[in-house]
Amino acid sequence: MRKFIPFLVIIFAAMISHAQMLKPQNPPVHVKYIPAITAKAGTVADTKLEVQIDKDWHIFSEKPELNGVTATHIDLTPSDSYTVEKIVFPKATPVYSDVFQKNLGFYTDQFTVQIQLKLKAGVSGDIPVKGTLKYQSCSNQICMPPGKLEFTGTLKVS
Repeated sequence: MRKFIPFLVIIFAAMISHAQMLKPQNPPVHVKYIPAITAKAGTVADTKLEVQIDKDWHIFSEKPELNGVTATHIDLTPSDSYTVEKIVFPKATPVYSDVFQKNLGFYTDQFTVQIQLKLKAGVSGDIPVKGTLKYQSCSNQICMPPGKLEFTGTLKVS
């Protein structure tokens, strides 16, 4: 039995290193917050979140057609300077899945999410905007566990 323990350790280490090779070193999804060009207290500011997805990867839409997958979602950190008026995702691209035998809504390459912030009366200056993009990314070979990317930016309010 003792002769088999080193052998089992080698097999286990090989399995771990192989599993790590399947995971990309960096997430295949990247985000960038784009503030409104002009923002005035008491109005709605049109801001954006640009999402870039690496080649050969996709993420599920905000309303996936499958149970058990993570919908793409944006959470903004509460602020004393604004409330979230509306978050608008673009239409996802329908892609036929041989595995599920139906069209599924995916985001690929790059897309922009519109984020409307209702600025409170009397606010001015540099207002921090913080949030999190939640998503699940897949390639043609593997699906990653659900991921989160934090983003920050500054909205200049006059």
